[in-house]
Amino acid sequence: MTVLELRRLSSVSRRRRPSSNSQPGAGHGIVQELNLAVDEGEFVALMGDEGPTVLRLIAGLEPTKGDVLIEGESVIRRPPAARDLAMVFASGALYPQMTVQENLSYGLKLRHVPRAEIDDRISLTAEFLKLEGALRERATTLTPALRQRAAIARAVVRDPAVYLLDRPLTGLSQHERSELRSMIRNLWSRLGSATLYATNDVEEAMALANRLAVLRNGAIEQIAPPLEIYRRPATLNVAKAVGFPTMNFFTIRMDNAGILVELAGGQMTALASPMSTLAERALILGIRPEHVRLVESPEPPALTLKVEWIERLGVESLVHARLPAAHGETLLIRTQEATRVQENDTIYVMFPSELIHLFDGQSGVRLGPH
Repeated sequence: MTVLELRRLSSVSRRRRPSSNSQPGAGHGIVQELNLAVDEGEFVALMGDEGPTVLRLIAGLEPTKGDVLIEGESVIRRPPAARDLAMVFASGALYPQMTVQENLSYGLKLRHVPRAEIDDRISLTAEFLKLEGALRERATTLTPALRQRAAIARAVVRDPAVYLLDRPLTGLSQHERSELRSMIRNLWSRLGSATLYATNDVEEAMALANRLAVLRNGAIEQIAPPLEIYRRPATLNVAKAVGFPTMNFFTIRMDNAGILVELAGGQMTALASPMSTLAERALILGIRPEHVRLVESPEPPALTLKVEWIERLGVESLVHARLPAAHGETLLIRTQEATRVQENDTIYVMFPSELIHLFDGQSGVRLGPH
């Protein structure tokens, strides 16, 4: 069942002022006629500067064109408090003078929820988010991680039809982010609620979302399950946005005999089957760092590169290499085999044809299958 539907949702103003809940340097893009349906139980991540703006438009915090439907009813003319949704801001946005328990119960009291039910909701949510020991603390005394847990708990106890989460892991340490991300994933699998989650963190989006929407220039450039976007990005911009480290890109041209890869004046043939329809077109070839294969021989179609430096990450390493030319192209390789590679070594690599991505050099649109 569709719980949340956006119909031609747009920002009214083309100029934005940072909100009181914005993080320093956070982007807030203009939204232009965005259409989206979120079903019951779906967790949709919004990647792009427009993500926070989309959430604020849905919540009624900014002037809006188009329509927002929650459980089939238009809420575009309703005030934020009457839209049956709960929003978690990047800053937490708790009432500073209140304790955590008072923050969690405040909205329920305004809705005349019975005291016993309020206590039950708070008890269950605090246990799940490990907040039992912080319920009597004032919001101003909380650590950033506890403050975000309390903000999420305040949204959960509301039990709304729709959850809106605006970068709730911002400002936390890597360990805190990982821990809270796990809590969010486990909690939302139990809630089964329609959720929109704004983030620019690829790992968050991939780990949490059922569907991932990549936003650009105020619209959705691609929306699909995260693994589908990872495997088949629809455009060059999506390929750059999804995946860490980012995909390697090279300018190439194709003739009737196969692919010719232009790498600092060098060429490599037979990366893919001949496709005469692409002959003489400027193309972009993409290959993810984890898909580059180290080989022993320089025989074609292998590329010869010089290792510049290596990031040792434990089990894996990131090898930064360059073609041996005055202005050689750089290549990033993510591998578990880097123990046998040293800086300044000469190495040979291949691009498995089934793992390369081709994009039109002008429009950036994906070309394939190939």
